[in-house]
Amino acid sequence: MIIFLSILGVILLIIAWLLFGPVTILLDTRQQLYYVKIPVLFKSQLIINEQGKKLRISVFFIPFTVNMDKKSPKRDQAVSDEIKPKKKAKGWRKIRWNRNFFKQASMIWKFTKDILLTFRIKQASINFDTGDFVLNSQLIPALLLVSRKNISLSVNYTAQNSLLLIMQNRLYRIVWRAAIFYYRFRKL
Repeated sequence: MIIFLSILGVILLIIAWLLFGPVTILLDTRQQLYYVKIPVLFKSQLIINEQGKKLRISVFFIPFTVNMDKKSPKRDQAVSDEIKPKKKAKGWRKIRWNRNFFKQASMIWKFTKDILLTFRIKQASINFDTGDFVLNSQLIPALLLVSRKNISLSVNYTAQNSLLLIMQNRLYRIVWRAAIFYYRFRKL
C-alpha cells in the first residue's frame, strides 16, 4: 500500500510540475540557440552547425539525438516509373463560401490569439539593418521610443540581423484558455 501511494504521489507531483512549472522558449539567432525547456522534465534543443541539423531531446536527464538531415529512402524504380494521371485543380469555384466557413475562420483566429496572449515575454531584442543608411538613421529615434525595459529594438549599419526572444508560459494557462474557448463556442 505504501509503495502504491508513493508511486501515485510521484506521478501527481510530475503532473503538477508539468502544469504549473515554467515552460521556457528561447530563440537566439546570433548564437544559433533554439530550445523549449521544462526544467527537470524536458528539454528540446535544435542544433544547427556545419554537420547539419540535429534535434537534441532530454527527458528526465536521459538525452537522445535525432538527425534531421537524413534523406528519405528512394522508392523502387518500378513504382516511380508508373505514370500517374494528374488531377485537375478544383479552383475557387469549388470552395463553399458560406456562413460557417467564416465563423470557423474567426474562431480559429480567436483561439490562436487567446493562446498567444498567455505567453509572457521575458526578453526580446531585435537588431537589424535595412541596407539604407538614411532609413537606418531615421529609424533610430523611433525605435528608441518603442523600446522598453525588456523589449529592445535597434538598428545597425553592419548588415547583421539578429533576434533574441525569451518567452515563458505555464501549461495550465493554455489548458485554461482552451477550456474557456471550448465552453464559449461548443454550440457551433
